[in-house]
Amino acid sequence: MTDKMTSLVNDLGEELRESGQVKEYLAARDAYASDRAISEKVAEYNVQRMVYEQESAKDEKDTLLLDQIRMRMDALYEEITENAVMKRYVAAEDGVNALFGEINRVLQSFVIPEEEHSCGGDCGHCAGCH
Repeated sequence: MTDKMTSLVNDLGEELRESGQVKEYLAARDAYASDRAISEKVAEYNVQRMVYEQESAKDEKDTLLLDQIRMRMDALYEEITENAVMKRYVAAEDGVNALFGEINRVLQSFVIPEEEHSCGGDCGHCAGCH
């Protein structure tokens, strides 16, 4: 990367820090990181998932245990996804990802102008022309 590109990227980084999307993301991330209740639920969910995977890999599976773990995982998942702090964090993360995607599309358009894109019409795996 040239010195000029480095300077421009640094300027973009400074501008990003001041954007509403990034400020909201950082605030939501901090709220998520400091919320002990949600952290404990996520940690328990991860442990439950690990135990579930280990039990599922056994030749002689304990289906009752697997059912109980699955029910607990489902309950934890619902508690996690319905938590206001988690909802805010996910929405803020989506906002920042959309911003980065837009920046990436603009930058890519300088390398591969839109008319040069070979579009197959299936937008399910493409972030291109929107």
